[in-house]
Amino acid sequence: MLLLVGGLPPGPDRLPSNLVQYYDDEKKTWKILTIMPYNSAHHCVVEVENFLLMIGGEDQWNPNGFNP
Repeated sequence: MLLLVGGLPPGPDRLPSNLVQYYDDEKKTWKILTIMPYNSAHHCVVEVENFLLMIGGEDQWNPNGFNP
């Protein structure tokens, strides 16, 4: 399965996305799988034991994370 997770869509606004989309090979189109609770771009996504883990990223140029 090919997934798109967040990112910066094309266009003049260039705001980070909160969509998780998958490619429907049969219909040759992208479909929304789910919506994340926040927007994110410039992150990394990996699959570990059937879980998707998103690491890093930022929302409108503010880093998502916790710094004690």
